[in-house]
Amino acid sequence: MKSKMMTRFGNGRKPAPAAALSRASRLLVGLMLGIALLAQSGCALFVVGGAVAVGAGGYAYYSGELKGVESAPLDKVFDASVAAMGDLKFPITSQQKDAINGQLTARTATDLKVSIRFKAVSENTTEVRIRVGSFGDRALSYTVLENIRKHM
Repeated sequence: MKSKMMTRFGNGRKPAPAAALSRASRLLVGLMLGIALLAQSGCALFVVGGAVAVGAGGYAYYSGELKGVESAPLDKVFDASVAAMGDLKFPITSQQKDAINGQLTARTATDLKVSIRFKAVSENTTEVRIRVGSFGDRALSYTVLENIRKHM
């Protein structure tokens, strides 16, 4: 006499035990979580490493923006940036500055927007952020930075 299982599935095979399926599912989920954690930890280490580099007086390029710190007062860095835009022949379209913050916007010959933001961290330390275009241009950002430093 045929068992109910054979008639139910029609192929004579028995279904896999529920424990085997749950074990395989748990293994797959664990593997996927492990991969996700590894991917996330790599990003976190990169961001922390970038923050350390910036804190040490260097510059870091991240998400289309060059960010760093200059050992000079806000006024001096701002004035050097205005002079750098003149050297590069980037017409300044707007500029604002107060005792704590500043912003300078210019345009390249190909009409890319060059945005430089300043923030006084202390009396003789200024944070500088340079972005070229909507998505950033690493090479041109560093060129702008070199020209700013030339005038300081």
